[in-house]
Amino acid sequence: MKNPSDTSADADPQWDAGQVDPDDSEHGFLLALDMNGSSSTSPGQKPYRRHRTKPTPAEPGSSKSSSAWFSWSKLAFAAALVAVASLVIITAVSMGGSSQSERTTALPESLDFLQANSSQGLRLSSSVIPRHYDLEVTPDLETLGFHGTVDIALLITEPTYHIRFHALDLNLSNIYLAQGSTRLLPTRVVEDPPTQTFVLLFGTIVGVGDYRLSIDFDGVMGDGEPAGFYRSSYMDGSGQKHYLAITHFEPVFARMAFPCFDEPALKASFKITVCSALTALSNMPLNKTEPVGASGMSRYVFQKTPPQSTYLAAWGVSDYSRVEARTSSGIPVGVYAPSESINLTSFALDVATRSMEFFQKLYNYTLPVPKMDHFPVPDFTSEGMENWGLITYEDSLLLINRSSAPAQDLQASAMLIAHEIAHQWFGDLVTMAWWDDLWLNEGFAEFMQYKSVAALHPDWDLLSQFFVYEHLLAFEADESMFTHPIYLPVADPLLLPMLFDDVTYNKGASVIRMLEDWLESADGGHLSCGQFCRGLRQYLVQYAESTAQTANLWHALDAVGPEAHKGIVNDTMSGWISNPGFPVVLVSAQNGFVRLTQFRYTLWKDTNATEISSSWQIPVSYRILMDPHSSPTHATPAKTVLMNGHTTIMTPAPRNSLVLINRDRVGFYRVMFDSIDYYKQLSHWLKSSPSLFSPADRAGFLSDIWALATSNRLGLQLAMDITTFVAKDRDPTVWRTCISVFKQMDRLVGAHPFIEAWNQYKSSLVGPVAAEIGWGAFAATKSRSGSKPIPAHALSLLRSALIPYAITLGIPRVVSTGLELFDELLTGNLHDAPDEILPWIYSTAVMHSSNLTEAYYILWHLRESLPGDTVSPLAQTPLQALQNQTIKIIESGELRPQMIVPMLSSLAGAKHGASVVWSFFLSHADQFLSVSSNSASQAVEKCVSLLESAQQIRQAQDLVGGPDGWMDAEPGESGSRTGIRRGLERLVHSSKFKSVVLKGFKAHPE
Repeated sequence: MKNPSDTSADADPQWDAGQVDPDDSEHGFLLALDMNGSSSTSPGQKPYRRHRTKPTPAEPGSSKSSSAWFSWSKLAFAAALVAVASLVIITAVSMGGSSQSERTTALPESLDFLQANSSQGLRLSSSVIPRHYDLEVTPDLETLGFHGTVDIALLITEPTYHIRFHALDLNLSNIYLAQGSTRLLPTRVVEDPPTQTFVLLFGTIVGVGDYRLSIDFDGVMGDGEPAGFYRSSYMDGSGQKHYLAITHFEPVFARMAFPCFDEPALKASFKITVCSALTALSNMPLNKTEPVGASGMSRYVFQKTPPQSTYLAAWGVSDYSRVEARTSSGIPVGVYAPSESINLTSFALDVATRSMEFFQKLYNYTLPVPKMDHFPVPDFTSEGMENWGLITYEDSLLLINRSSAPAQDLQASAMLIAHEIAHQWFGDLVTMAWWDDLWLNEGFAEFMQYKSVAALHPDWDLLSQFFVYEHLLAFEADESMFTHPIYLPVADPLLLPMLFDDVTYNKGASVIRMLEDWLESADGGHLSCGQFCRGLRQYLVQYAESTAQTANLWHALDAVGPEAHKGIVNDTMSGWISNPGFPVVLVSAQNGFVRLTQFRYTLWKDTNATEISSSWQIPVSYRILMDPHSSPTHATPAKTVLMNGHTTIMTPAPRNSLVLINRDRVGFYRVMFDSIDYYKQLSHWLKSSPSLFSPADRAGFLSDIWALATSNRLGLQLAMDITTFVAKDRDPTVWRTCISVFKQMDRLVGAHPFIEAWNQYKSSLVGPVAAEIGWGAFAATKSRSGSKPIPAHALSLLRSALIPYAITLGIPRVVSTGLELFDELLTGNLHDAPDEILPWIYSTAVMHSSNLTEAYYILWHLRESLPGDTVSPLAQTPLQALQNQTIKIIESGELRPQMIVPMLSSLAGAKHGASVVWSFFLSHADQFLSVSSNSASQAVEKCVSLLESAQQIRQAQDLVGGPDGWMDAEPGESGSRTGIRRGLERLVHSSKFKSVVLKGFKAHPE
């Protein structure tokens, strides 16, 4: 792994202040670093060298370096730097070349500056503004080296002695500042490792005006590490390896590829040139191609970009082929792929082209980039990256066989493509001013992907699935005491990884959907572009090619609303993004009115405790349902009321009616009724007249009642009784929600004696439905008598939810079919098995074969010849010896980086697997327990929450403050440390649930 605390062997220990004013606080800090041995050069010295070790191939069967398999995280590298940043200062202070008296004089000033001006010290100057980059890069994919030049047009608005910019792991040389024909050489070049910046010190004042900063640089590409400029590879059908190189700069990795002003607000245009023997591509279309001597290389010169943030600059080289389509307005849309995979591009090309058309129409704004390319990367670990005009993806999520892929995979691919295209407006055209408004980018793209794909494929019912894929993840993240607000100020860019989580993405998307529904319903819901739509259009026009903050969006939405309600969006939404957690709306219905109050949801409520009221302004949607077996049989139209603290709804509520709060689950809150009779009536209607409720309504009821039951607010037996309605339900959204709450209960129950009754209860519901829908064409499937046929897409989604869980439960009919299919696969009698069922077959073999060890090693040794992924299912083995073997496979370096964390998470969920995974985490603590990757944090949380050993639980506690201090989170700590705390919190929750709810509990049939 790259070590940012290395110091150069060429560093000059002498202090030469030149004409810099030592009274200036920042100058004093820089000079203190310099005089105490920091890396610096003066004109005439060797170029500054930041040494980055080239990776060496691992011996066959040996374990690769940690960086080879650690690169699963989009942001792991940046997070790892946090741990060493302070050490660099200490090293610079303690290594001196100056006298002791000189060090003592300067040192306090430098440390005071860091402590008192941490925000200023971590941010670039606002008076040195980049306007344009002329950038040329030449990579060598064999040696991993690259070199380049950059000329940066600068506007300096205040006189200064110094210029600070970002660069990391780069060798810099030939640095000068030019104004016209005059060149100004720096008297000193100082590296500031904690901020990943260099500072050019000048012996004279640099006045106000336009300048050109010129720098030559060279560096080493990462090898399969998706950060900065890095090399990737793929194998063709004949086993030949092909290299490619691509960039990945979000959030702070552009500085690893070229010297730059690496902050989102410092937008500038780019003219990018790439020299390579492979075909190059970049954000913009190609302007011209020139041969480079007799080297066989070409010089690809691309058109000038519109102003963009550095993290959105992109280029790459490959031998890929390209297919193209055009939008109705003529914009070219391209999808790249290896030649052998070009047949897998049609689905992505169709979705990408139609999504461009959808957003163009919705936003009514034409992008200033004249093409949109989509580029697959084999070892990409971030799913997708929205580089303007050149979007990159994990290859398996972009290149997909539309005729054989499961519905779940088709949805995931389409949603990802739409997500990244939505970013071209929200994120690229208008960019957040600083990373604490990241949710403006990600929350909007996460929500807008549903709008686009739902329009392209209305039969997929994606807006119902929004509840499963967004609300459930957001609820789980936000119910913890260790959550954070959507808007979270972060001064240090190296702490940014903590923001790329389910609160930013899923909760952000959820509150935006609630906002859209509220504003559009205020317009009557009949306008093609209501207040929400009009406000977005105004926002995009006002801040195009610039930056914005959350308040700017609220103002734009308010500005197009009714005059009498000016400011209502800002007043309502400020609380949603500034406060952690979410509310529960408590409903009391009596005497023709409904009273609504609210409190914040917590994982646990002590039996006699009083709920703490909350004051979110909640757009509460509701309607009155009438009993279909009585007269009248209609339902009242849906209405929305803005609730602040508490609200009373005056509405007729006859005896044969039911109040439905949060219709279609558009609001990000849970609902609780104060009447057991209400729940009994609800249970009856869910079974007798389920069509009264939308799939999202039914899923929402399930999720709410189990959240209330597991937090000691509602009876467990009541929750179990209501849930039995799923026996007749065949909607995938309902069943995905049901299995989600079953899994949460599995963790809470653990090895408690109730587990036997609990498994019987689940099996009684899951078993018949799983057996009915079967394994598709490879097993008999009988529909319920008189039931409607399930559409193919929905049936595929239903199978992908039920069959894996039925395998885990050991449902006999499902398991026996899986084992039969496994035998047929091994004997060559199973031809053209659908991609959908292959992982289920392998899971069945690993978990239920008569010889588990033999099945395990068959899957491992035949991984190259058997179809599909035979490796990931190995993590489901219940045998500890094989769990240890799975850890060795993970450590071997033979897996794709993006497989590692999901396999560890799966292994932690296997019987006694958490103990094995925890030992692995401890032995690789630097890579897993000190990073802020969301996926790693979730894996750590899951592992800790399932620990059974008192010794291992104590180890987890000791890492975060001990038995008495683990509940006290530290500001700015890594996401994985927070994951440990959240896991311990869930262990406490499980203990309370067992001792209070399950104590003496005996389930009985309804």
